[in-house]
Amino acid sequence: MAPTPSPHDPALQLLNSPVVIIGAADGPRRGGLTAAWVCRVSAAPPLLVVSVSPLRHTHGLLRDGGEFTVSVLREGQVEVARLFGLQSGRDLDKWECTPAVRLGTGVPALQDCAARLLCRLVGRHPAGDHELLVGEVLVSEVVGGGPALPMRGTDYAPRG
Repeated sequence: MAPTPSPHDPALQLLNSPVVIIGAADGPRRGGLTAAWVCRVSAAPPLLVVSVSPLRHTHGLLRDGGEFTVSVLREGQVEVARLFGLQSGRDLDKWECTPAVRLGTGVPALQDCAARLLCRLVGRHPAGDHELLVGEVLVSEVVGGGPALPMRGTDYAPRG
């Protein structure tokens, strides 16, 4: 029998994922995080799923806000991914550090990215140490085009 995979299992790392920034807002409060576990799950209606840890500051905004954005990063945007992935919204308003637009009810999205989507939260499902958030795509637009930035663990390794 094969060993149980670890979170950093090399076989799991071969499942390609685009790097995205998830934007959320609940009234005047806003947040954002880097995610690589996002996937289309339905064509009619258009649905996608995002996997987010409940420990993340932005998780509460996603849960309570009703809408969220997905900004698909393109090659060359690793620094943006690091900003939203390695800094906590508890300590820093990351949206003050990068040009943004507001979609829907005022949810932030990146101004400069490969593509942007606005989603209405339609479902939540526990999944191990994460929660799956299902969103119905309300708006989608190609902004700068691809290729999308792929998730590479080496892009987020500590520097030094």
